[in-house]
Amino acid sequence: MKRKLRLGADPMERQIELAFNPGVFIPDRACYGFVTELEEVAAGIGKLAGADPVRATALYETFLAGCYEKAEELDDSSGSFGQFAGELICGWIKARQASGAEADETAAILLARMDDDPYGFCYQIEKDAAKAFDKAGLAAFERQIQARFEAAATAKPAPGKALGHDPEYLLRHWSELLRTIYLAQKNLAAYIVLTTQTGVTAGDCYAVATMLTKRGHARQLPRRDAGARCPCRRPPRPSAARASPSPRPPRRPLLEARTALSGVDGARVAMSLQHR
Repeated sequence: MKRKLRLGADPMERQIELAFNPGVFIPDRACYGFVTELEEVAAGIGKLAGADPVRATALYETFLAGCYEKAEELDDSSGSFGQFAGELICGWIKARQASGAEADETAAILLARMDDDPYGFCYQIEKDAAKAFDKAGLAAFERQIQARFEAAATAKPAPGKALGHDPEYLLRHWSELLRTIYLAQKNLAAYIVLTTQTGVTAGDCYAVATMLTKRGHARQLPRRDAGARCPCRRPPRPSAARASPSPRPPRRPLLEARTALSGVDGARVAMSLQHR
């Protein structure tokens, strides 16, 4: 998708153009200072978002278009330019919400950017986007990702397809985004159900422990069957088993999270938590 820097009558668009310094290559050693100047212009747009969110939204879109054009004219080995572009996307989300734009449309546009991301501006953007979205926006984002997750889950294996089109890869990819969203929503029930569909990772234990701590459910979960082992933990190596002294056990919420994710019926736990 080719994005063009659109320049019109808004005086701030001229500031954006000058800040990008078109046609001049920015080496890595100068990238930090270059990004700092861009951030000063972006801060001005952020101040507009409260009073004139429609204008701010258009300016964010112009700024993002400029980022895609400038990406070929700089060395971003430090990653500061890509991080700045991600911050613009989050500012754009907030401005669109303030303008009253449809949440489903905002989510769809963001997903389109994530699908077509040649410079990695949207790499793990879901983590910051989840914070930028309001409740309705995050719900719309979740619905659209859930639809993609379900489509990947029912797709037939396609040997030889590019990684981005392989159903197994897509299933993992969308499940990771759902995990991020459920954690942001503090949706413990949905998170646990998801792990029953995709398997448990070490990160799931910490995510669930965090939600249990915040919601006070740690002492309300069914106990794990005797001898059951958390699926995200590996058995100790023989040398480690003989080592002394024994490591200090983790805090109770983490233990309870492992219980929730292993020796019990995840769907049953989710149902019980949903009604508390």
